[in-house]
Amino acid sequence: MIIIGEKISVIAKKVREAMNARDPKPIQELALAQWKAGAHFIDLNIGPAEDNGEDLMKWMVESVQQVVQAPLCLDT
Repeated sequence: MIIIGEKISVIAKKVREAMNARDPKPIQELALAQWKAGAHFIDLNIGPAEDNGEDLMKWMVESVQQVVQAPLCLDT
C-alpha cells in the first residue's frame, strides 16, 4: 500500500493563511508530521490559484523539500 499525506490543502484555514502570507513554517510542520507518520508521498493542494498558481506551487515545493525527502504530488 502507498500512503499519500493530504493535509496540505488550501481548504484548511491554517494552510491557506500560510500560503497567502508565504509563511513556510505551518506547511513544513504538516509535511514533516505526515512523513514521520509514514506517508510515502506528500500531496500539495494549492486549489484553483489562477493568478499566481505557478509561483505558489514552486514556493510550496521548495518549502516542503527543505524538510522532507518524500516525493510530492502536485494538486490543483
